[in-house]
Amino acid sequence: MTTYGFIGIFVVFSLIMPAVVLVLSRLLRPHRPTPIKQETYECGLQAEGDIWVQFKIQYYLYALIFVVFDVEVVLLYPWLLRSTSLACWRWWRCWSSCSSWSTG
Repeated sequence: MTTYGFIGIFVVFSLIMPAVVLVLSRLLRPHRPTPIKQETYECGLQAEGDIWVQFKIQYYLYALIFVVFDVEVVLLYPWLLRSTSLACWRWWRCWSSCSSWSTG
């Protein structure tokens, strides 16, 4: 069997296995809904007001920017620890890519 055969088997298995697990969990789980189970749970307190509150987009943007810069630091930190033997053009390449990520 060629390398592509193994890749094909892996792709088919990776597509079928999650579907099988989801179907089995749906069939084997207990399902006894009650009105109390259908209520919205708010830290043990009764829900007040409308349950669906729309948040401002600024919160999502702030979280997204935090994740981008956090991942950037995690990926660059080991690289910068070994940077003593890097050439000047690699420093330029690093900081130019960082500035392009920063400006969006």
